[in-house]
Amino acid sequence: MRFSNLIRMVILGLLLIPVVSNGVLFANESRTTNEPRAVDQEMVFEVLPAQSLSVGSFDDTEGQETIGLATVQIPNPSFRDLARGFIEQKDAVELEIVSNIPWRVTVSTSNSDMGRSSDGSASKPVSDFQVRGNGKYQSVSNEDQILIEGSGGSFKIEIDYRMLFDAETYKEGDYELTLTYTIAGK
Repeated sequence: MRFSNLIRMVILGLLLIPVVSNGVLFANESRTTNEPRAVDQEMVFEVLPAQSLSVGSFDDTEGQETIGLATVQIPNPSFRDLARGFIEQKDAVELEIVSNIPWRVTVSTSNSDMGRSSDGSASKPVSDFQVRGNGKYQSVSNEDQILIEGSGGSFKIEIDYRMLFDAETYKEGDYELTLTYTIAGK
């Protein structure tokens, strides 16, 4: 049933209901005059909060955009990266946010570390991985970290990644980390 038909049915239903005014019961009578008739109706409705969050990335090696589960490969650090203490990947993922209420996006990981070095002698802590939305880089942890906040609307926000290294203690390895982005109302 279409919404407009439902309203017509409700209004017609109101016209057929007897009305009590000043203690006298009036039934709807057929009118012989062409007098216009007005019906007042009060409609009450509630708009529920609605939010969505999509994560996307672009794979340069295959030339494909991925939506949903984004896999980002950070290359091995160069001598320059090791000297400055980090390797950075700008616009690593794109978050698409749609919300009709004020919102915040948090980031966290369930990993205890990013894995062990190739020789097995060291593990890489998750705090060595940092993310940035519209502000400063912050280290990832097992606790939700507020990444970005905003008001209602539709937004596309690029997220930067950075991996920290200590040039003197760096060990090669295949490090891996799963990040969880969550949207919630403020």
